Amino acid sequence: MNNVYAYLLNKKVSLKENTLWYTMGTMCSSATSFLLMIYVTRILGVDEAGVFSISYSVGQLMLSIGWFGTRQFQVSDINEEFKFSDYLSLKLFMTIIMMVGCLIYSVFLHFNTYKMLVTFLYCLFLICDVFADLFSARFQQVDKLFLSGMSYIIRILGYNLVILFSLLCFKNLIVAIVLAMIYSALELTFFDLQLIKRISQIKIEFHMDKIIQLIKNCFPLFISSFLTTFIVNVPKNAIELNFDSSVQTYYNIIFMPSYIINLFCMFIF
Repeated sequence: MNNVYAYLLNKKVSLKENTLWYTMGTMCSSATSFLLMIYVTRILGVDEAGVFSISYSVGQLMLSIGWFGTRQFQVSDINEEFKFSDYLSLKLFMTIIMMVGCLIYSVFLHFNTYKMLVTFLYCLFLICDVFADLFSARFQQVDKLFLSGMSYIIRILGYNLVILFSLLCFKNLIVAIVLAMIYSALELTFFDLQLIKRISQIKIEFHMDKIIQLIKNCFPLFISSFLTTFIVNVPKNAIELNFDSSVQTYYNIIFMPSYIINLFCMFIF
């Protein structure tokens, strides 16, 4: 395996290849919500799909907290004013806030025990996306963007297949999310983390002055992303508070064509 890691890190790629790999990776990421909704709706039915849909929406809102807009700032930090350990420490701090926020938001939406459990597990699963974002930004900093694309493809296609086969075999949403979480964590451990260790010194150091400075610098990016996601979620929140889970599914089916159009626009851009 060491030879594989060395080969990937020493591989010389063109701008076109960097862009192609990353575009394919982000396409996989963008198509995930569409595919997961299809899996859950067709295999478990509209009620379970409604539960997954609102859990997914809450998860995406919490994910914007976990990301905190650091990706755009980190890749532009070419002089490395902040160390990798500073970004890592901030992400650890934000994942705690993310999980606490998940519980508070679930209470606000009056989730029952089952729905709250699904939402909590899905947000735990999304912690992998938080650290994938951190690693991806580091790859881009050292001009290895193609590694980000490779990681996205391996991880996202992989956990999509895990969820699909888990739903077919066990007919249980919780089992599917847990297995996908395990797969995602393993991919990050044995692919991203191993590569990152060879290009960066990984330390967990809580330098509060650096973390506070990062929060100040990234806050405008964070609040933009958070409010955009929150506005998209407003109709879903209203449905959750006033109707049953099946209506949530129907809304997402109606909303899906506009999402697909946006997906293709992203690919063209």
